[in-house]
Formats: sequence, structure tokens, C-alpha cells
Amino acid sequence: MRIVDLIPLWGLFLLTCAMVMLSLEGGFRLGSSRPGKSHQAGNVGAIVQPTLGLIAFILAFTFSVAAERFNERRFLVIDEANSISTTFFRADFLPGETKDKVQNLFRQYVALRLQPVSDARVGDIVAESNEVQDLLWAETVAVGKANMDSDVVALFIDSMNETRDLQSKRVAAAMYARLPDCIWITLFIMIVIGMTAMGYQTGLAGSRSLIATSALMLSFAIVTTLIADLDRPGDGFLLANKKPMHDLAKKIGLVTPDYAKTLTR
Repeated sequence: MRIVDLIPLWGLFLLTCAMVMLSLEGGFRLGSSRPGKSHQAGNVGAIVQPTLGLIAFILAFTFSVAAERFNERRFLVIDEANSISTTFFRADFLPGETKDKVQNLFRQYVALRLQPVSDARVGDIVAESNEVQDLLWAETVAVGKANMDSDVVALFIDSMNETRDLQSKRVAAAMYARLPDCIWITLFIMIVIGMTAMGYQTGLAGSRSLIATSALMLSFAIVTTLIADLDRPGDGFLLANKKPMHDLAKKIGLVTPDYAKTLTR
């Protein structure tokens, strides 16, 4: 588990606020204690501006990566729902007993996909999904060996392969395609450096604004928390919409009116 995943989103928000405020205050006090400080403010300002620009660039880059991967997870839900639907209905052409086994396993698989997933449980959900996938593949191998010359079975096997591939892509996007710790550490280090430099400049100038400082603190905290939320597949406020899976569940006869009320997005 990554270091940033150990901190809840509200904790990350407060941590960023504290980091910005302490850095600004430390820089301000350091600047206020310098002799001849009024003559140095201009020179320090020439250094502070590029530093803040670099922080803005890192924030924009990090946000872009997190948003792109969030969208990837959303589209994978749609692709996987379509693939499962195709494979489920192609199973209608399989022999009676195999057809029932395969379709019941797919209902079990979709039910797993609709369970609320937190970062703490994502590993368990993936393991259970892989077990169902293995059972489905065992049925596919058996029916394929028994019907080597069947074009219909060949189409079913193609659909099953696509479903397994999408499962792997989805797991990779949720568990492995995440912002690494080194990017988060770099981001926080740059924030501390930039805010300390800005506080130092205001200390040399001998004045500061509480309103401006608070606005700056909240801006950094909100953006940082939003990036973390986009990067978390299971926790947070921004989750990939599971409506395609809900619609699929109804289509394959999984969802009852009572069960539908328990489904999460």
C-alpha cells in the first residue's frame, strides 16, 4: 500500500492546510528577523515567482494524470459490461447444463462487481473475481474441447477471452496504475519550499494578509485532496459510475427491486 493511501481524504486536506500555514509562518518569521530586509524583498520575489510556477506545473501535471486514469476506469466499466453481456447471451447456444453453469457464474461475477469496494477490500474482491473467472474458463475449456468444430462455441470463446482481458485491464487500472509515492513526496516538498519562500518574501516586506494566506492555503488543500480522490478507485467522493453494471445486472436477471436499493454507484 502506498503511503498516501494510509491517510484519509479529510486527513490529507488538513495535512496540506497545516503544511502550507506552517511553511508560510516559518518563512515569514525568518524574513522578519533579517536585517536590512526591505532592500532584499525585490530580489527574493524574483526567485519566488518561478518557484510558484513550478509548483503550479507539478500540480497541473499530477491532476492531469489522475483525471486521465479516472476516466480510464470509467470507460473500462462500460467496456466490461458490454463484454459480459455479449458472453452471457452467447452462452444461450451452449449445451443446457453448461449454459446454466456459465450464466449463473456470470451472475455471481456481476454481483461481485457491484459490491462497494474500499481500498482495504479491493484485494479480496479481486481475488474472489479471479476465482469466478477461473471457474468460467474451466467451463469454457471443457465445452471447447467437446465442440472443436463449432463456430458458435468459437464465438463464445472469443467473448470469454475479451472478458478476461478486460478484467486484467480493470485490475491494473485500479491497483497498479496509481500515482507513485515519489510524485506525492515531490509535490509536498515543492509546496513546503514554495510556501516558505513566499512567507520569507512577505517577512522581508514586513506585511501579510490573513485573507490571502487563508485563500492560498485552502486552494492548495482543495486541489491536493481532489487529486488524491481521483487517484483512489474505491474510496472518496469521485467514483467510477457503475450504472452500466447495474443495467447489465437487470438484463441478466440478477437484480430484484429489494436488491436494487442496496446497490451503490
